[in-house]
Amino acid sequence: MQSNEQLFLQKLSDAELLSDTREAIKSEREATSIVVKYFREISARELYLKHACSSLFQFATEKLGYCAASAQARINAMELVVALPEVEKKIESGELSLTAAAKVQSFFRAEKKAKKTYTDKQKLEVVQVCLSKSTREVERELASRNPDVSRVDTLKPVGVDSFELRVTISHELEAKIRQLKGVLAHSQPGMTTEDLLEKLAEIGLDKFDQARKAERAVARTVRKQRTSYIADTGRSAAKHNGSKAVVTDDSEGTATDTAATPLRAHEMTQAHRTRYVPAAVRNKIWIKNAGRGCEFTDGHRQ
Repeated sequence: MQSNEQLFLQKLSDAELLSDTREAIKSEREATSIVVKYFREISARELYLKHACSSLFQFATEKLGYCAASAQARINAMELVVALPEVEKKIESGELSLTAAAKVQSFFRAEKKAKKTYTDKQKLEVVQVCLSKSTREVERELASRNPDVSRVDTLKPVGVDSFELRVTISHELEAKIRQLKGVLAHSQPGMTTEDLLEKLAEIGLDKFDQARKAERAVARTVRKQRTSYIADTGRSAAKHNGSKAVVTDDSEGTATDTAATPLRAHEMTQAHRTRYVPAAVRNKIWIKNAGRGCEFTDGHRQ
C-alpha cells in the first residue's frame, strides 16, 4: 500500500518534482549546517562527558545514532568551521559540501602530522579550490598536494570470525616489521603478520590498558594480604606454643578483614583529600567499567 506522500509525489509534474527536489536538497543542506553548529556547541561545553562518553565521536555514534563515517564527517566539518569561521557560510550555501569540508579537514590533519604548517590564508586558498567540486574532484585536488591523504585503511569481514585489513605502509615500516619477525623467529618460527599484530596488541594492552593494570594490582594486593595473614597466623601460633613456627604460603584462602585493616587505615588518613581516590578503589572502577575508567554520576555507567 502506497503512502500519502508517495501518492502526492506521483501527481506532480516533472517540473514540479524537480523543483521540489531542489528545495528538499536545500533544506537538507541547511539542516546539516545546523547540526554542525550544534556539534560545535556540544564540543565547546564538553557535553558528551556528562553522558558517559569520552569523546564527541563516541557521543555521536552511541547517543545520537550516527554511523561512524557520518559522525566523523560532521566532526571534521565542525573542526574546519572552528578553525576557519568563513567556511560556515560556504557550507550553508552549498558551495562546500559536508563531505568536501570533512575531506579538507582530514587533509589539514595529515599535513600537520607531516609537520607542514598552514596559515589561515593558505588554508582558505585550499578551501577555495575545493568549492563547487564533486567529492572525486576534491580528493584528486587534495591528493595532488599530499598523496598520503588518499591512504585509507579498510577493514571488512571475510567470515564469521575473520576480517581483512588493508593498510598502506611506508618502506621504513615494512623493514621494521620484517626485522621484528626475525628477532622473534627463535620463539615463534614462521611468524605471520597476523601473529605479529596479535603479539604486539597483547604487549600494548598489557602496558597501556588501565583495566589490565588494575586487575594485576588487585591480584598483587590479594597475594600480599594472604601472605601477611599467613605470617601473622604463624607468628601467633609460634608465640602461643612458645616455639618458632615455619611459615609457608600454601593457603588458597583469601585475606580476612583483619589483614585488610592497614589498607583501610591508609585510606582514612587520606579522607581529608576530597579528590583523592585510593588505588584499590580506582582499580575496582577500572575493572567494573571494562577499561573505560570513569564513573559518571548520571546513571549512564553504573
